[in-house]
Amino acid sequence: MNFRRLSDLPVRQKVWGAFGILLVLMVVLSAISWRSLSQVSDDLTLVVEKLQPTMLASQDLSQSLAQASSALGLYLLEGEESNRAIYRESLETVDLAMSHLEQVLSEHPDASLQASMQNLHSLVERFKSYEKTMIGLVDDPVSNFAGLSFAGQYLNPVSQQMLQLSGEMIMSEFEEDVSQSRRELLNEIHELRYAWANVMNGVRGYIAFRGERALNEIGLYMQETDERIKKIAAFKDELTFEQEEGLAGFIELKQQFVSSFAKLRAIEEAGKWRTDIQLIRDEIGPLLNQLDGELDTLVEQQRSLAVATSTS
Repeated sequence: MNFRRLSDLPVRQKVWGAFGILLVLMVVLSAISWRSLSQVSDDLTLVVEKLQPTMLASQDLSQSLAQASSALGLYLLEGEESNRAIYRESLETVDLAMSHLEQVLSEHPDASLQASMQNLHSLVERFKSYEKTMIGLVDDPVSNFAGLSFAGQYLNPVSQQMLQLSGEMIMSEFEEDVSQSRRELLNEIHELRYAWANVMNGVRGYIAFRGERALNEIGLYMQETDERIKKIAAFKDELTFEQEEGLAGFIELKQQFVSSFAKLRAIEEAGKWRTDIQLIRDEIGPLLNQLDGELDTLVEQQRSLAVATSTS
């Protein structure tokens, strides 16, 4: 019925009616487009004015931290003064990047952002605080190599005492009358001294390379040392006073040496042979990961805050 009435209308009215409908559609479409463009403009303003500066400043800080870590690694590897200067310059760059990020976020005094900034600042200061320690380790290599330092303090002095005792046992023999039995005793003392010298060669190899081959060599000559001790002890009735006292002292020092060597191996097995590597693995590396996570959190907080502000 309605369609029949429309068909009965004059052509002129039909044309004007079509134009009217078209005009309404154009107005509706224009309103939708304007709203969409307005939303795009607001989103673009949000990104350019609020999110982009924070993201760029955070990226700068992250890159400066990565460069400082790389400079530290190169300095530890080569120990050159030029590398030390590069390391220090990289830490200054970290300072500048941190200050820039703080300046960018100072315009948004949100409590959560400020709390994150304080935590981030604390982490950056911790990273910078390793400078003195790491430079000190390069300047004093002995303190950096925990195994070498331990050996120098607890193994080498004991070994020197053992060699001295065996030398005194040999010198004591020269005051005795020559006999076949005493020649055999003197030979055993020489063999004991030689076996122990080989033990120390193995220990030096272990300190340098820390491989199974060195440990096997140490074990072999330790066994040889024990056999020589037993053979010398079998000359009990023929030992001079100096030889008897020297052998007892040698055995006691050997037990002390074995105990200390077990501690040396424990240092290596715990991954604490080099102090700088231990610090990087156990402290500095995790700290850098924590810093990256904090930077990501900071950017996300800024994004959420900016979105909430723009929609309120």
